[in-house]
Amino acid sequence: MSKGYYSVIRCIPDPARGELLNIGVVIWANKRFLVDVDRAAARRAAKETPGLSLDSFDSAAEMINARLLDLDPINKTTFEKMRKNHRGVPFLFSEPQFVNISGIGTDNLSESLERLMDRLIAAHRPRSAIPASPPLVDLLEGNILPLIALGKVRARCPLVGRKTNHEYHVDFKAGSTVLDILMLDVQDDEALMRRIGAEAYKIYDLTDGAAVANYYVLPFTGSEVEQRRFDADPTQKAISSVAGKIVATVNEAETIIRQAAEEAA
Repeated sequence: MSKGYYSVIRCIPDPARGELLNIGVVIWANKRFLVDVDRAAARRAAKETPGLSLDSFDSAAEMINARLLDLDPINKTTFEKMRKNHRGVPFLFSEPQFVNISGIGTDNLSESLERLMDRLIAAHRPRSAIPASPPLVDLLEGNILPLIALGKVRARCPLVGRKTNHEYHVDFKAGSTVLDILMLDVQDDEALMRRIGAEAYKIYDLTDGAAVANYYVLPFTGSEVEQRRFDADPTQKAISSVAGKIVATVNEAETIIRQAAEEAA
């Protein structure tokens, strides 16, 4: 067991009401930190905030990661200074609180973060407000469920960035091949570019030729795969600039994962 701190990520959807909505948690110990933002809570906050699109918080974790990396090192003093200077758009941070870092696995920080998320975020959101996972994620996971059960494919897999030593999650990993499903809002250019940029940085940080040699991205909008011309699309340019590869269909994504699982066996 070791000592650490956490801060709750919050937003105020309606300033007139002043209600604080918890959407995620930052936890740190021994100069290492993790961030998690709950998709259901974040989308509820966006839905109740005038002027925000539903995916306004989709890249919140990546934005917070980048800000915390600048602290170098992260501790209670540097975090508190950052918190007080933060303007709270579109989120803010609670005052740091002490927490014991403990668990039964090899990654106690992740286990402690999961417990905090369950206690502070998931436990307090209305059950009716919990949306289903993105449909393409559910579809692909269902198609390869036997491979996941056998351990040949990992879903929602945590990976540590080679350059930043920061932990991310990828939707699927088989051997040294990763596949992420990327939700895009083509109606909001600013949100679109933020989301694409966050994914490109994630690829840049994770790709090292060993643990992750091949990184594929399946973009989609809502429940449909995005079928625009990728050769003239910012998604294609951003992903290819960091050696990522665009996948156009769910069937193609499934084939890639199955082949990677077979090659890794």
